Amino acid sequence: MGYPTVIPKDPDLLEAVVHDHSVVLTPKAVVDKKSLDAYLTERLEELRAGKTVGPFGSMEEYDEYVTDLPQQRSKRWAITV
Repeated sequence: MGYPTVIPKDPDLLEAVVHDHSVVLTPKAVVDKKSLDAYLTERLEELRAGKTVGPFGSMEEYDEYVTDLPQQRSKRWAITV
């Protein structure tokens, strides 16, 4: 006896549920692809516009930059009265 089987093309993840003596496979996305595409498009636009940092001459220079990020952000968003 054959069983009808349809597996979705290119699913990220399949959820398997037993229902009435059958296994039902439902595709599930690990990441919302529309949101990811929009995010990546924005980042590529920033990259093309030259909104990047680096290159760093050493790992120490990178570490200093990353360590100073919270201070740089707080200065940028500081409210003066």
